[in-house]
Amino acid sequence: MAGTGTAAIIGAGMAGLACARVLVDAGVDVSVIDKGRALGGRIATRSSAFGAFDHGAVALSATDGACEHAPYTACYARYLEVAGAQGAAVFWPAAQGWIGLPGMSGIVNPLAQGLTVKVATEVTGLAQTAQGWTLQGDGVPEAVFDQVILAIPQPQAFSLLQALPDLQHAIGAARMRAVWTAMVRFDQGLPLQADVFRRDAFHGEGTPIAQAIRTSAKPGRGDRGEAWVLHAATDWTAAHLDLDKPVAADLLLAAFFDSFGLDPVAPIWLEGHRWRYGLTEQALGSPFARDAQRGLAVCGDWCLGESACDAFVSGSALAAALLGQ
Repeated sequence: MAGTGTAAIIGAGMAGLACARVLVDAGVDVSVIDKGRALGGRIATRSSAFGAFDHGAVALSATDGACEHAPYTACYARYLEVAGAQGAAVFWPAAQGWIGLPGMSGIVNPLAQGLTVKVATEVTGLAQTAQGWTLQGDGVPEAVFDQVILAIPQPQAFSLLQALPDLQHAIGAARMRAVWTAMVRFDQGLPLQADVFRRDAFHGEGTPIAQAIRTSAKPGRGDRGEAWVLHAATDWTAAHLDLDKPVAADLLLAAFFDSFGLDPVAPIWLEGHRWRYGLTEQALGSPFARDAQRGLAVCGDWCLGESACDAFVSGSALAAALLGQ
């Protein structure tokens, strides 16, 4: 496929962009389409009237996941250093990982340089013709592609593969879990010494919060006041999946104060977000799945685990396979 052919990549998260970068650098004509408004997928930044919130991945580490795939993991470590050298990332000691600049999603920008990317566009179906693949959905590119790559969460990929039962079956064993997240800003600081807390640091048992991150403490975040992102545990999320967003956010904020024994403080802004496919429950166990004869492939963090490293390895390994390397 090197130097010839066309490919559509559905999904502009770490897996899709890593795959696109390798293919484009090898001369393949690639179009990336994502239904979100920005790049990065769950490496995300939410803008608000009260500042920005990194409400997805906390920080990226080259030691997370997929380490048995040594060549690609080494490339991922180098990529994080390159992103830092280009001013798209900085190392945050509090989380022992790299964060994006000016927001978390900025860390994927070096991967996307020079790529053809169309955001806010949802692909709702795939159709194969004698000439190749076409995409269905409002605003999708009107083109025929030799290769289509689904770099999206497993349930979404599974849905798009309804007409391809063999490949659908190949990814059927993978499972993903939802995560409730609350974003909150105060006009005063809270008396907590650390900036990143895991579940085992909280008081009491059964807290619904898996992580609490003082996102306003991240380097390069000059927002006023103090901002926190609270990620719920997946078991609590599963039991409260259908809550309204304001209710979920209120419950997580109350649990946050209770977990640290703090007197409640009224926030100046509070919002909930449900990551319906936030984490991997059961990985596929292979970097990707592929129907080489038909020109269709699937990749994503959930193929190997749940980290950005897993996503990068998955997308890079798929691209290498497509190029015959």
